[in-house]
Amino acid sequence: MNRIVICGGGVAGLCAALALQAKGIESIVLEQHNGEDEIGAGIQLAPNATRCFRMLGVEPHLRAAALEPGAVEILDADSGALAYQIPLGESLGKLYGAPYLVMHRGDLLDVLRQQLKNPPLHKQVAGFEEQRESIAARCTDGSAVEGDYLLGADGVGSIIRKQLFPQRAAPLSGRHAAWRAQADDNAAVPDNNVRAWCSRGCHLVAYRLPDTARGKGRVNLVALAQEDKRPPVESWLKGLPELSWKKYTLFESGIPERFSRGRAGLLGDAAHPMLPFLAQGAGMAVEDAVALAQSFGKDEGLRGLDALCRLQRLRRVRRAILFQGRIFHRQGFWGRLAWSRTATSLARLAPQQLRDTRLGWLYKGGSFRGRDASNHDRSVF
Repeated sequence: MNRIVICGGGVAGLCAALALQAKGIESIVLEQHNGEDEIGAGIQLAPNATRCFRMLGVEPHLRAAALEPGAVEILDADSGALAYQIPLGESLGKLYGAPYLVMHRGDLLDVLRQQLKNPPLHKQVAGFEEQRESIAARCTDGSAVEGDYLLGADGVGSIIRKQLFPQRAAPLSGRHAAWRAQADDNAAVPDNNVRAWCSRGCHLVAYRLPDTARGKGRVNLVALAQEDKRPPVESWLKGLPELSWKKYTLFESGIPERFSRGRAGLLGDAAHPMLPFLAQGAGMAVEDAVALAQSFGKDEGLRGLDALCRLQRLRRVRRAILFQGRIFHRQGFWGRLAWSRTATSLARLAPQQLRDTRLGWLYKGGSFRGRDASNHDRSVF
């Protein structure tokens, strides 16, 4: 029986532990935070992510702490006019077999932790030592946690990645930054829709959070820009109260040929950090977890992380994210042209067709072992 040591108790690490647990494979999560910190703010979960969570058996618990938006509304920040709309809600759930949800990131982590049989250990990992038939995480308190395999799910600044692939360049910021804030009430988001105000070089996303202990029914605000200057969101949202904004540097990287070596592997942001233009950080992390668990279920170890179909999926998602960023920020000839064409009256008259043409392949999910993910509700777990 394999025992997997997972370094990092964020979305990627907890999803990996749950996916392995569903396969009857023992794992232990090591997380330096105690789980009581306020972690991030809002998170969007597209159907490719929520389908995986359904496979892990946690979808009902997610729904209890989440909202299901009716649409994503894309507005021209300069004029305030609606450019186009992406329908979500019941129609999207029926078509892709899973809902689109928004929730507080802390609530998501709480749900994942509560479903684990073995709670995470409060330990900070400093590196690992690999032996012929085992591998151990070295912790800063002097202890070591041994297993048959080790997973680095420790985020953008991954200690495991630096040791596993020392020659690999660190993720780059590309001068992108995000400013996060929460508003107690905001007339600019009067319903449960997700709204995005787009301008040259920047945009703002806003949506309501559920009325949980963490979300408290507030409005989640995320402003993104290339330059080191917060977008002028006050001029876009009239009556916006003075808020406390927290800045985060954003990172992204290309997709290499492999994410594992020997008995160690990477997943989530430790493996492939991506910019948030398609809200796919959690989606790619939980897809990693499913691919990993299926591989272990076939006694193939870490091979699922490096499967060609998985690498191709990640590369396609990354290309789509970068192009979506150029559209939202109207960058370059193709970005401006795509914004202009998308924002026509034809796009407004056929929003569902626009959604399915642009995003259908993404929401359907990826091929984990050469098969379409739509069959995984029955075949994976």
